[in-house]
Amino acid sequence: MAAPTDPDGDSERIEPNDYRLARAAVIAHDGPPAVGHSAGLKLDRQQGRLRSITGASLLIALSLLVAFAIDRFLVPPSYVGSALYAIPILFSAHRFSPRAVAGVGLLSISLNLLSAYLGQTPMSGWLFGLLALLLLSYLALMVAKKRQQATQRTREAEEARYQLQQFLGLVSHELAQPLTTIQGYAQLLGRQAERRSQTGQRAPVAIDAAIRQLHRLTDDLHDAAQVGTDHFTIRPSWIDLVVLLRAVVTEQQASTSQHQIILNAPEPVSGTWDQDRLRQLFTNLLANGIKYSPHGGNVCTRVQQSGREVLISVTDRGTGMTPEQCAVLFQPFTRFNQSDAVPGNGLGLYISRAIVEAHGGRIWVESEAGQGTTFSVSLPLANN
Repeated sequence: MAAPTDPDGDSERIEPNDYRLARAAVIAHDGPPAVGHSAGLKLDRQQGRLRSITGASLLIALSLLVAFAIDRFLVPPSYVGSALYAIPILFSAHRFSPRAVAGVGLLSISLNLLSAYLGQTPMSGWLFGLLALLLLSYLALMVAKKRQQATQRTREAEEARYQLQQFLGLVSHELAQPLTTIQGYAQLLGRQAERRSQTGQRAPVAIDAAIRQLHRLTDDLHDAAQVGTDHFTIRPSWIDLVVLLRAVVTEQQASTSQHQIILNAPEPVSGTWDQDRLRQLFTNLLANGIKYSPHGGNVCTRVQQSGREVLISVTDRGTGMTPEQCAVLFQPFTRFNQSDAVPGNGLGLYISRAIVEAHGGRIWVESEAGQGTTFSVSLPLANN
């Protein structure tokens, strides 16, 4: 790809933003698993299930033989013999398909009747055992069907999640490089703005702002696709949490003139955390406080060390939320009716929760409609 060139003749190469290049490389490197890798994982799971089923089958066959031997040779004709056949039926209900459970039940009943016939058990004895095993087999069959349905729903959910991860990873990957190219040209236009009209001077700024917004979207899509996978990791290093928060507060304060961001924190609070991930977390929380306080006001950030954990809270006096909204707030793509005019993609808090949980911490929200919102984060100090 040719470098952007100054129309006056001076060739000026625009180096792509290093962070964006690194981000694109990460997306290409550790995005959603390739088809071959996924097929290998499925094959491994199938082989594991086959080994498990084989072992369970041998165990059931052995238990049936033991039950028959005890019923036939060690105990007198009684209800005890029939009860022995219940064990493999109950075991099969939690491991096998409904058809296999029915087969185990039928085999158990057949062995029980054979033992009763060979031992000349009275009709009252073997008839009671037959009815009991029939009822137990029916119940085991119902349990197996319910378990199979639950397993099928789980598999469908996992497949849907995998497809979503593939889609999000593809979208973020395909958008990253074109956006970097466009941003490079926008920066070139910005440096030439003094030779242009007032409209021409505003255009590069508007282009660059739009590109930054799209970059944030691709970053969020990339992170959301990795949540819940081995690719969503943290890289801890020794940092001062207060210094990091102060930098984020300064950045967010520069983005608004209607709000006053207040930081109340001791110095220092040092520990081992992922600095980039925590910067992302605090940026999301402060940006939310600003966005959902449309009339301005204070956004207060407080840091407090308590025992072996550090508590961080972000409080605004904005629109607030109902309990029903709070219950689904950390789900992906969650946006409420009031937020139609508020920028965002509904992924920030979903990713924030993943960041906190990856550090072994907790995040929760307290809010009341019309009274503002407080987000609280607890990060462990146990390993610091």
